[in-house]
Amino acid sequence: MKQKVKRIAYFISLVILCISIIICSGACVSKQDREAAQSVVSKIETIGDVTLNKKEYINEVYNSYNKLTDKQKTLVTNYNVLLNAIDGIEILEIEEEISNDPNRNISRSDLLGIWQSKYDPSSSHYWNVWITQNSIYYMGSKTQDPGFDILKSEYLIATSYSFDGVDKNLRLKKGEFYNSDLHRRFSFTVQIKNDQFVMYISGSPINDWFYKLGQE
Repeated sequence: MKQKVKRIAYFISLVILCISIIICSGACVSKQDREAAQSVVSKIETIGDVTLNKKEYINEVYNSYNKLTDKQKTLVTNYNVLLNAIDGIEILEIEEEISNDPNRNISRSDLLGIWQSKYDPSSSHYWNVWITQNSIYYMGSKTQDPGFDILKSEYLIATSYSFDGVDKNLRLKKGEFYNSDLHRRFSFTVQIKNDQFVMYISGSPINDWFYKLGQE
């Protein structure tokens, strides 16, 4: 009986100790730490909608965050808002760069028509893609490779696609579409080379360059 009472008492003391540690972890944060963190929290709250005019201010807020101690940083509850703002500035800068470059200022209407892949001498294969206002079709090829059996003439690749993204590395406008048969998402970038529209589609089994042949 005495052993049981001792075990219960020991268990209760452990519970009290754990509660004390939890309380202390919050209460033991100094007033100075709280005020330093709150100053950065307040600055982040004033960012609002991200525009290029706010780039300098956002950088200042980020520098203020970096000056905090590790403990103080844990108290900045809206740090993700600051990170999103930094990413937003980067995207806006790329979009501005693209919009100011006529060679890359390509619209959705420029996608419409027939596109043909580069010639592959190893398989005598061409991809032929037809892009309409709302859909993307595969239009057949020269190859008899059984690996491409799923892609038949006028095979519907996607019933919709977007063209409003930006590839941050290539500095090109980017689009995406989803193929329900392959359960796979594809992305593509478009540019102009030697006065010709060129598109790269990324995603197996395509992963290829395409050149625009015409509107229909």
